[in-house]
Amino acid sequence: MKSSMLVSFLLSFSGNTIPTDSLLHPGNDLVPLWENRLEELAETNPEEYEETMAEIRQYAEQPIDLNTADEKTLLRTGLLDAWQIKALLHYRESYGQIVRWEELTENLEGFDNRIVEALRPFVCLQAGEVHKLPPFKEVAKRGKHRLLARYGRMLKPSKAFTDHKYAGNPDNVYFRYTFDFKNRIRIGFAAKQGAGEAFGRQGFDFYCGYLALDGFGCVKSWVAGTYKLDFGYGLNVHSPSGFYSGLQADLPAGNGQGIRPYASGAEYGYLKGSAIQFSFPKAWSASLFYSTDRHDAILESPDSAPADFWDCVNSFPQTGYHRTANEIKGKEAARLQVFGGMVEKSTACARFGIVASGHVLGGPYSPEHATALSAPRPYSQVKPASGANFSAYYRYLSPHFHFYGEYALAQTLQGAVLQGIQYKGSETVSLAVQYSWHGAGYYAPYAGIGNSRPPRPAFTGTERHVFSWHGKAALPAGFLLEFSGKESIEKKNAGMPSLSDVFSGTLRYQARRFSACLRFKLDRGQTRKGHSLRLNAAYEAANGFFGESRLELRDFSKGILLMQDAGYAGPKGGFRLRLRVALFHTQGYENRIYAYEHDIRQAASAPALYGKGMRFFILMGKSFGKFGAEIKYAHTLMDGVRSIGSGDNLVKGFLKPEIKVQLHLKL
Repeated sequence: MKSSMLVSFLLSFSGNTIPTDSLLHPGNDLVPLWENRLEELAETNPEEYEETMAEIRQYAEQPIDLNTADEKTLLRTGLLDAWQIKALLHYRESYGQIVRWEELTENLEGFDNRIVEALRPFVCLQAGEVHKLPPFKEVAKRGKHRLLARYGRMLKPSKAFTDHKYAGNPDNVYFRYTFDFKNRIRIGFAAKQGAGEAFGRQGFDFYCGYLALDGFGCVKSWVAGTYKLDFGYGLNVHSPSGFYSGLQADLPAGNGQGIRPYASGAEYGYLKGSAIQFSFPKAWSASLFYSTDRHDAILESPDSAPADFWDCVNSFPQTGYHRTANEIKGKEAARLQVFGGMVEKSTACARFGIVASGHVLGGPYSPEHATALSAPRPYSQVKPASGANFSAYYRYLSPHFHFYGEYALAQTLQGAVLQGIQYKGSETVSLAVQYSWHGAGYYAPYAGIGNSRPPRPAFTGTERHVFSWHGKAALPAGFLLEFSGKESIEKKNAGMPSLSDVFSGTLRYQARRFSACLRFKLDRGQTRKGHSLRLNAAYEAANGFFGESRLELRDFSKGILLMQDAGYAGPKGGFRLRLRVALFHTQGYENRIYAYEHDIRQAASAPALYGKGMRFFILMGKSFGKFGAEIKYAHTLMDGVRSIGSGDNLVKGFLKPEIKVQLHLKL
């Protein structure tokens, strides 16, 4: 394997190449290969970023055993691509357990010394039987406990608070506890109180938690509580799951990661109940799952007698906010049950599976609705809505091609298709293309594709075609070229089709203590149009000091961002400091520029900067043995305005300050 491709990829991530900044990274000197995707994730889905960061930290503290990890576990980490995983599993099957790290570089294609060194903080080589239940004393002694408490507040309340529109105060509180024994016995619990939400009889506004067991006899994994599922490629049963970040060009898609416990701050996208996966001889596996949970819903009285509960649902908010009277009224107003199973067969080069799922939607309690034909009666008396979905998926891996796809059918005989091809011409050139389609009447309540609700009648929903591609090419002298694009065509009812597309190209350069990134992005979507040009450079000194500079232009003359970071990261557990000053000037909100910010552990921040002003933050952290503390202060200063924001988020004055404090304890 040519090291230039690996070094460029492993050590380049949007220009953020600061290996010792443990405010973001999992407490080691490894330059993380995830950060390019993490920045994108922080801009689009901060709650998913938090969950992903927690999982990365888990791998750092409880390394994965390369002698026992299955394909799904290895794929979920984002450490290896499909070809490297295949080589590792084939070697284990042929020669038994791996004893020395040198075996990887000497005998496995796709591994060299740099890759092994990058893996070692997150994986381990252990021998012995792992399917027996360990003694309780060993679990209690070797298990890892972690407590995390976070507090944040906007120091100047917005209009909704000053007008007493919100039920609670501006405080934002988050608590999380996890226990992990060698990635085999895990317990998690999280509680959250958002700004504007009032404490009630149940205390915090949101709770979630789980108990998870992995690798005990024929039980591959079992979760009770809150969890996520990923079967096939997202057409039937799939939840957002961070990213897959192998060495080759790839595209985001469900990739069969299976069952994952969940305890994070996002109040949507998870199941609540239990799920179990069995492994059988001859590479067969099967899973069963059941979930019942109350979801936020905006209900309305239908014009006529409702056929089922869907006729009473206006929308399913996915913000998790319960601040205003309407938001509180819609809290947990609908109950959704989801259940089903999966059967899968794996071979050395292929995998085939079938997924079946069903759902029942109804009202859990008794607010009244009325129609012109009936007296008021509880929503819980309306007939529940139900449906079913079936899908079949496959993957095939050859020396240069990776074919994968899924074909789904709903109970209404409406369908969906996803097909992808990944090509590895060599260790320096790779390309991935993917196509997906779902019919106008296709609906699956827990999938990554389809309509948000079943159309009435069928064929009256939104039909969508999406074509995506992503390529990588390693160039001489430490340069890496990446390009990607996505075109979407949507057609709703009898209307005209709407087209949106996104294209981007990135050129990266990586040296030992310096990296640079030049990115061009063109966005012609329904809500955001225009192009941007970003130049980013990061540099590190040997004594722990580092800096980062960025220039970004939005539509060339319509927006500009100048950003400078500087900081210091001491030895492991030492003092950590990061400062930023960002100057921006755009013609309006439509020309806004998103500026990803390093934040306290596992939190994300990517503010949208628009108008004319300055953004400043200071981030500090210090570990004291098993205890650590972090604080972040930030403010946005606008020029020539009397207020910042609009509507309920309007803040009087030209300064918008905020503060976050976080404490964590590891035992």
